[in-house]
Amino acid sequence: MLDLSALRIAAMPAEPPPRPPPVAAPVGGTVEALEYIAARARRTLADPSKVRRHAQERDILTQVEHELAHRKG
Repeated sequence: MLDLSALRIAAMPAEPPPRPPPVAAPVGGTVEALEYIAARARRTLADPSKVRRHAQERDILTQVEHELAHRKG
């Protein structure tokens, strides 16, 4: 006979645990790759559901735009 009296089921937390921070944006790469990263950062910044990532995406966008300006003269 199987005794399940000691078995407990934990309730799920109200919010999922925080995700680890993504890797910083690369400063190298092709101009096309940098433009893609910048476009992705702009999409994230325009999405209000991703507000927790906005500060990090602003930093990435600043770095990428600086690198693009440097490369384009």
